[in-house]
Amino acid sequence: MEIRKISEDILREANKILYDMGLLQVMGEFGEVFVTGSYYLNLMTWRDLDVYIRNDTMDKQKFFELGGKIASILSPYKMNYRDETILKRGKPDGLYWGVYSNLFKVHTWKFDIFVLKSRNFEKLSNEAKELKQEISQQMEEPILKIKQSICDNPLYRKEVFSMDIYTAVMKENVSSVDDFRKWLKEKKNISL
Repeated sequence: MEIRKISEDILREANKILYDMGLLQVMGEFGEVFVTGSYYLNLMTWRDLDVYIRNDTMDKQKFFELGGKIASILSPYKMNYRDETILKRGKPDGLYWGVYSNLFKVHTWKFDIFVLKSRNFEKLSNEAKELKQEISQQMEEPILKIKQSICDNPLYRKEVFSMDIYTAVMKENVSSVDDFRKWLKEKKNISL
């Protein structure tokens, strides 16, 4: 199947979850919502949504209320809670829900939902907006092909990240999977 069609099919599923199933509305009850990541960039190759919610007064009780409402919509088989304001592991500095659900009985969807204070929300959403402006239409297909080729690799999202792909394509003119593997070896000493 052509890579752009795969991306469009996944984007359609994401819109069904966000709009038809009401996830966006429910999250909006708890603050301003920014759906970021590959959804925002229109570069989806697997079923994963990254979401920031702006809320300067969120406490843990309200956060677990949000989790309950998310669970009622997504019927997850697993949800992870983390307080990244305590852990400080380089993730967005906020409260986090990691949600896994077998929606549509075909594929697993993963949701990374962060509730952030305004300063972090602004910083991260602005970074996503800047990144979107830097990615030209000519860069989209190489990015999609590279992402698709490595998304099942065990090193992906542990040592190799989407940002590595964007950087390689945007800044180093990498345009193929083989070139990206060479770039990774040179820049990060990682062999895929």
